[in-house]
Amino acid sequence: MQAKGVIIAGIIRLLPYFSIAVFLAVCWLFRPFVADDAFIVGRYALNAADGLGLVYNAGEQVSALTSPLHALFEVLLAQFTDDPVAAYRIIAPVFPVLGVIIARRIADLDPGESALFFVIALTSPFMALWSVGGLETPMLAGLAAVFGGQVLAISRASVAQRRDIYLLAIFAGLMFLTRFDSVIVTLPVMLSLAVVCRGQRDIWIGGVLALMIALSWLVFSYVFYGDVFPTSAYLKLGQPDLPAKNNIMMVANFLVVSGLILVLPMVRVSRSDTPIRRALLVSVLIAGGLFVAYAFRASGQHMMFGYRFFVPYLPVFGMIILAACGRWRHPLALGFLALNVLVVWVVASVGMNPAPFKRLVGVGPVRLELVATTPSDYGVFISGLKQDAVDLRADWQAKDPDRAAKAFVYTGGIGYWLRDFYIYETLVSYRKNCERTTSLRIAASDYVQQIGKDIVPVNPALVGFFNARRDAATAAQIKPDRRIFLDRFDVIRYMAGPDPIAFKLPARINGRCF
Repeated sequence: MQAKGVIIAGIIRLLPYFSIAVFLAVCWLFRPFVADDAFIVGRYALNAADGLGLVYNAGEQVSALTSPLHALFEVLLAQFTDDPVAAYRIIAPVFPVLGVIIARRIADLDPGESALFFVIALTSPFMALWSVGGLETPMLAGLAAVFGGQVLAISRASVAQRRDIYLLAIFAGLMFLTRFDSVIVTLPVMLSLAVVCRGQRDIWIGGVLALMIALSWLVFSYVFYGDVFPTSAYLKLGQPDLPAKNNIMMVANFLVVSGLILVLPMVRVSRSDTPIRRALLVSVLIAGGLFVAYAFRASGQHMMFGYRFFVPYLPVFGMIILAACGRWRHPLALGFLALNVLVVWVVASVGMNPAPFKRLVGVGPVRLELVATTPSDYGVFISGLKQDAVDLRADWQAKDPDRAAKAFVYTGGIGYWLRDFYIYETLVSYRKNCERTTSLRIAASDYVQQIGKDIVPVNPALVGFFNARRDAATAAQIKPDRRIFLDRFDVIRYMAGPDPIAFKLPARINGRCF
């Protein structure tokens, strides 16, 4: 019996290291995957490095950047490489690993706590997927881990020292620069400490510090772009016609595939015995409520697939669970590990958005994005876009190399490899005061990308408009249909026309179209 206890204790002590190994191995397995939006950020970074400003199209100060810190980091990488997206994808897995290690040290976790924390924070296949996906998710996960570790440390010590307050402020500010909506997690905590520690000068200095970090980007964005929000705030969160049931289903499915649906009933909220502990407990409950409410608004329409909305907060979920499920830590750690290994297999062989629920009572059936598209499938799609860019440039060089080509695309990332092209795309071409400009953009383009199911395009009316142009007789499909095998679409094609109309979008998001 004693030998068995020694073996279990040894396994528990090794679990943090094993979790890191599993995470890195799954990152390698999922390395073909990179989100198309990552290349939108990459084009911004390359243009900034070339002295054109942090813009997608030269001369147009419009922000489609949802993560300023991510964009600025890629600008730094672009000083040393002409492929900052690839460089970032190599570095990105370091962020969650480093954040989790620092969080463990800050919170002074014991071996059992460390085992559960590392397993929940790192072994989820979705953490690995988005760590190589090229977006800001791993940066935010690392920052959130440290923030959560600092909150737990303050709660256990029942006192907020100057160092604790300043670290919380810095990481809250950096989390905001990584993703604006992180404020729903950090602000309740900061406000609760401000209330209970209002007599401490340091708490107010920390608040000013966090505010200055956040305002550094907001002021720049307002001055440079004319708006503090990226275009997605208007196009995605700003569209009430997108069905709420997508968000409901995303939340329900995440609770199942993450295992949280079994653990949450085990969480017990104990009565706190000090003012700081009580304040932090209230702040965590408020932040949790806000997070859930926001998830029902954004998780299924704003954050694409692979449960990206939830992934950065897996370390925070881990901190909460280890703090509230004391005697179950060892079996929970092994249970989460087994579940995550199973879901790794599902993601790799079935699809990136496994969804046990396709229908709920009162919600009805719903189509979730990329349920049956694997990381390898998506990697083939991205490789195809890169080859498409090569072919489009070659076609244009044979036609009119002295004029900059214009292309209308649904996949804005293709512009990463077509930096000499002017690109019309939903996010980067959004303007507040321009209505019904899609047809004009198509008519003004030398090339039009279409993505469809078999031979049915995304919007047949727009293709009809393009083909009805006065140069329709010479309009041609410049490439054969390419099979892409995504959940929603099977075919990608490009149309070309030699006589586009004159149309120019205003240089800023609030400009007027004429």
